[in-house]
Amino acid sequence: MKHTYNLKHKSIIALLYSSGIRVSEVIALKKEHLNFENHTILIKQAKGFKDRITVLATSTAKVLDAYLKSYTPKNYLFEGQNGGKYSARSINKFIQRNAKSAKIEQPISAHTLRHSFATHLLNNGTDIRLIKELCRS
Repeated sequence: MKHTYNLKHKSIIALLYSSGIRVSEVIALKKEHLNFENHTILIKQAKGFKDRITVLATSTAKVLDAYLKSYTPKNYLFEGQNGGKYSARSINKFIQRNAKSAKIEQPISAHTLRHSFATHLLNNGTDIRLIKELCRS
């Protein structure tokens, strides 16, 4: 993330990687879905139209706190330049730009960050059932 200078972009990347949520879930998030006290994120109407809860990492909470102090989103947590939802295409574009800036040569997308979340948890000994619960539909 040190090659990402835009605070909104940094916040989105931090959420994608540290919570394992889908890009469609990031763009549908609202401020009230974040629980800074319990370090959780409520994902409304996830895949399969089910609500679920996932983790809000302390480091990501700090980035989001700074983001919310700088930006004042009206409806969605991350809004486009003209309001409304930020687009998944824009997110994938800035992720690719930032990866190129960081000299990452393999293809990368928002979904890559979701896979990295699960892989890193597994490699650090997290029970596979917990990972499935955090990433479930």
